[in-house]
Amino acid sequence: MWENVGLLRTDDGLSAAVAQLDAWQAEARHPLTVREHEDANLLLLAAASARAALARTESAGAHYRALHPAAEPVEAQGPTPHESQLIGAR
Repeated sequence: MWENVGLLRTDDGLSAAVAQLDAWQAEARHPLTVREHEDANLLLLAAASARAALARTESAGAHYRALHPAAEPVEAQGPTPHESQLIGAR
């Protein structure tokens, strides 16, 4: 996560992280113990963070996208995927 989804992010690094996390999730067995549940939750959070970072192409806060250093104005970003689902549900 630190190497590919850290402060300096690239499309290739984020894509590699998503692919690795997907592979780990495919190999994961059904959690039985508290520790296994915690590990599954951490893997789920890591995958969600990597996918969200890949979807957001501009820099934001302390996270810097190598090809998109400036943040877009909020108005130019459009709705988030979650907001789009809510709008479509109306």
